[in-house]
Amino acid sequence: MKIENKPKVEQPKVAQPKQEQPKVEQPKVEQIEQPKVEQPKVEQLTVEEQEIENQAKEIRVETWKEVQDVAQSEVTSNGKMLYIFKHFLELHEMKKLEIKNYFDDSENDKTLNKILFDLDKKRKTLIAKDFDRFCNLVLIPSMGKNLKNFQVDYAYEYRVLQQVSPVVLFGLANRIHLDMDNMLIIPDSKTIPVSIELPWKLFKFDHLKGNEQVFRSNLVSRLFSESEKKKNLYCTFRGEKGLEYISRTFFLPKKVIADNVINAEVSPFAKVLKDLNDTEKGDLGTAKHITEAKENTEGSKRRNNEIDELYFTAEKAIELLASSDCEYARKTLIDLYTDMLDILNADSFQNELKKISTAKVEFDPRVNGTSIDASMGDFFKYIKQVDKIA
Repeated sequence: MKIENKPKVEQPKVAQPKQEQPKVEQPKVEQIEQPKVEQPKVEQLTVEEQEIENQAKEIRVETWKEVQDVAQSEVTSNGKMLYIFKHFLELHEMKKLEIKNYFDDSENDKTLNKILFDLDKKRKTLIAKDFDRFCNLVLIPSMGKNLKNFQVDYAYEYRVLQQVSPVVLFGLANRIHLDMDNMLIIPDSKTIPVSIELPWKLFKFDHLKGNEQVFRSNLVSRLFSESEKKKNLYCTFRGEKGLEYISRTFFLPKKVIADNVINAEVSPFAKVLKDLNDTEKGDLGTAKHITEAKENTEGSKRRNNEIDELYFTAEKAIELLASSDCEYARKTLIDLYTDMLDILNADSFQNELKKISTAKVEFDPRVNGTSIDASMGDFFKYIKQVDKIA
């Protein structure tokens, strides 16, 4: 059987619709113009200027090195002063610190307590002359040195001993509280000075009685803040609260007590005025007169300026007194007024007025129309009596 090949039937092509792909727009990147950085103009130095600049750099380096050397020297010397202090205490333990040299031959009691306390067992006030005496008669001989010509031959060494003298006395006075083997704190870093540990029991006062309790209590108030109380005190030899300062303060018991009372009764403002009016040191208190000069001269300008400032001072004082609503302030104003009346009614001032006018000038105050002498007796008491009589 013959199979005939059938012609191929081509299938019609179905055209697929074209799908347009969405166009993805690329964001336009705006070009940001970078600001132009102007390079600083390097001024060319002259040969002479360059030489000066090089010299300045060398001086800066050398100066800084010297500053560091001095600072390190201070750290070292601060520590050595504590070692000197300790060594003198060690000599005392060996009975090689001749305390008896401090006293005159006529003195019967030549012990440390005689230096520190008076006959009533009250702590003595020791000042520079006492420390110098201790230095000269006790410290210097204890090192096998002769006092004669010592201050001349060893001037700087003598200053060192002067500084350590009150500290040694402080150590002797509180020897019972000091642990000789452990009181010095030696740091690992050489840039930190050696310090000393002063135990709280050295300052403790609540177990004491009388003047000693008052003294130690006030000393604590001066040296410790509230948060520091009842804690051991660590300090270097020098400094605001260094061992030297503490030692000198320790030997001023009367001043420590007095300052404590003053701080309670005298305000900072009153202290300023007190210093100003101090008859020995105060600028106003020590002044005896103002500048004397003829009119229309350079000296008269200086004098008039002084008068103006005195007026402003007086005016301010009167203003403050008048603004105080208390009887003592009012009495003080009357006192000032009567002081002025004494001056204005004095013959010297009245004679000056006569050069100006023949008019009779009276400055006496009047009460109920009657002239009175306000400087006689208690003014307030007087006017109260007048009121009763009326």
